[in-house]
Amino acid sequence: MSAKIAKALHEVMSRVGYVQKTGKNAFHGYKYAGEGDLLEKLRPAMLEAGLILLPSVTSVSPIDEHGNTTVRVEYTLLHKDGDVWPEKIGAAGCGGDKNKNGVGDKGLYKALTGANKYLLFKLFQIETGDDPDRDEATPPREQVPDISPDARQMMTAIDQCDTTRALDNYAETTLSKAITKLSNADADLVRTRFGHRKRALKSAEHLAA
Repeated sequence: MSAKIAKALHEVMSRVGYVQKTGKNAFHGYKYAGEGDLLEKLRPAMLEAGLILLPSVTSVSPIDEHGNTTVRVEYTLLHKDGDVWPEKIGAAGCGGDKNKNGVGDKGLYKALTGANKYLLFKLFQIETGDDPDRDEATPPREQVPDISPDARQMMTAIDQCDTTRALDNYAETTLSKAITKLSNADADLVRTRFGHRKRALKSAEHLAA
């Protein structure tokens, strides 16, 4: 273990303890701290402490049926004087770019941004005011627009799935038929919740692999 890097980590954590949320999800109405918000505070502190993070993408999953791509990234933590942290630091991210015209090309970049952002949040233990995973993966329930009881029940069932296999099984056995009985607006909300949950579960499973 490098004492120089440990000291530098402590210096950065002492300087940057909180990042304000300035981004806003227009659809759900919740705020989040974006990568730009984080780097604006964190990068100067890292430079002053002499810390460097070198990312290396180790895997990229094929685009799934929902337009999502998952990436796994390994980071090397170094000090400007040449010390290297003995262990790689892993992170995973999931991003999607599915729209009415099909699947776009921004999913990979969203996945990389998510992996980088959460690696930095967790490495330096930075607060945003509440749980960032909840903001990115599952919007707060009180901020979900008014929906029918059936749609709300489906969204609750989606949230209760704790693996991608369970989520896919629910979609195949129940959701695919039930969602056809909803209004277009409610069905869109349920599909959005499904996509958020799928990305969150995929990221967690890649980190645990």
